[in-house]
Amino acid sequence: MMRSSGGFTMAISLNELIERYKKLSTPVVYDILDKMGYPYQALSAEIKPLDPKMIVAGPAYTIKGADTVKGAPKAAVSSFQMFRELYPGCVIVMDMGHHTASGPWGENTSLTARRAGAQGIVMDGATRDANPICELGDFACFCKFLTPVFGEGRFRMEAFQIPISMPGHLTRTVVVHPGDFIVGDRDGVVVVPKELVEEVLIAGEKLEEIEQNIRRELLAGVDREIVYKKYPKFAHVRRPPGVEAGEGTV
Repeated sequence: MMRSSGGFTMAISLNELIERYKKLSTPVVYDILDKMGYPYQALSAEIKPLDPKMIVAGPAYTIKGADTVKGAPKAAVSSFQMFRELYPGCVIVMDMGHHTASGPWGENTSLTARRAGAQGIVMDGATRDANPICELGDFACFCKFLTPVFGEGRFRMEAFQIPISMPGHLTRTVVVHPGDFIVGDRDGVVVVPKELVEEVLIAGEKLEEIEQNIRRELLAGVDREIVYKKYPKFAHVRRPPGVEAGEGTV
């Protein structure tokens, strides 16, 4: 059954997309995007999961925040309203506006977000309450660092569900739009543009099949050059116009 979301049509349900993406590693997802001509979709390597076993996949629910400035007008948006508008399957992505003074996320916010159905959060700053968050078991948290400092009076939310800028790995920033698909694991976080979600998934699953064949033959002692000629990794991936298919050997 076809369904429309964010101005484009998807044939796969959100729950199925999430479960299938969780079976792919971020290197596989990144390699597909890279070969398709989208090499700048990996977030900064400084953004890491609190627990190496944490994985996350789902459409981005974006938040824009910044330092609280004395005398500034009261924020136009309410964090309470933001939590009310979270939806099942989403991944919160928080652009903290270079805020480093506090950890505006923690145990209670994680509990509330999880209760609303959020898969996890990716932020370009700090959280706190690391142990309780990890003990939740089914809520992933990716951040740059930890601090015990509370965010009240130090951090303010300015907007949500707008395009935001997150620090990139190969470029200064990666723009994340509401609905872009977020995939994160121990290797990092990758942003799949929402209009490419199904194409990248299907190509990634095919690449994983190829990788399994490659691993099997390498374990059997077949020469590496022979194996890679036998199993071209990216022949099935759509390339930008004028770009020929090159084969990686990692």
